[in-house]
Amino acid sequence: MMKRCHRPINEQPRFGKFLPGQHKPLMAMIEITDRCNLSCPVCFSNSIHSGQDIPVDKVRTYLEQLLEITETPIPIQISGGEPTVHHSLLKIIAAAKCLGYRNIEIVTNGIKISKDPEMLHKLKAEGLTAVYLQFDGLKKDTYISIRGEDLTEVRQKSMKPFARFSCAVHLQSRLRVA
Repeated sequence: MMKRCHRPINEQPRFGKFLPGQHKPLMAMIEITDRCNLSCPVCFSNSIHSGQDIPVDKVRTYLEQLLEITETPIPIQISGGEPTVHHSLLKIIAAAKCLGYRNIEIVTNGIKISKDPEMLHKLKAEGLTAVYLQFDGLKKDTYISIRGEDLTEVRQKSMKPFARFSCAVHLQSRLRVA
């Protein structure tokens, strides 16, 4: 006789499982563009330079639909592609704040912030609360293998505005196994 290795479904622990109508997400990522200003060999979002942006009104609709599900604003991460290349990023952040979202983050490679530090000030003024910044290491070779180009100077320049404008930054690393 074969021994059963699992409990019936109705006895399974519910931890870590999302059940529509019974559980609500704790965080959401909104991808607003499939465009990017890099051509990373390890890109997980298949971003391209000539992709498309999602219009602000459609992003707002997504945020409203999310509120219907969660019934309260949850932390959101705005991503893409590269969200800073979206021409209406400021309006998207303002719309999220207007809808009541309090934890509004972007996931970025930092290139535009390194070239225009005031951009971070403008984003924060609209409601941005934190930035997830790609930070793959301190060596040129690391950036070339992961991002396809040397971003060590970009990384140094992009870090300075965070202290200047008192904006939280989370360093997001990609590990490469040799």
